Amino acid sequence: MAYLLKNFTMLALIFAVADHVQAQTPCRTAGWESDQFKGILTRAMDSDMVDFRARYSLPLVTPAQITFVSDSTVCARAGAAMDAFASTFD
Repeated sequence: MAYLLKNFTMLALIFAVADHVQAQTPCRTAGWESDQFKGILTRAMDSDMVDFRARYSLPLVTPAQITFVSDSTVCARAGAAMDAFASTFD
């Protein structure tokens, strides 16, 4: 299950960020893609995902701490982080 979630998460991250990177806009509007991405991150906080979080240096947070942001600085930093992360798959 963790392997499947890992692969799905990687694809979701790439697709969620792909439009952001191409359009060079600081934030995307909320929609079904962001809802799916939030669900993936929430699932990654489950106790059986310790290895996954460790591999990608994700801190353990509560589902309430996973929120959408609209601050352009935060969105730009997140986009840069995702660009760096996606480049590890080249």
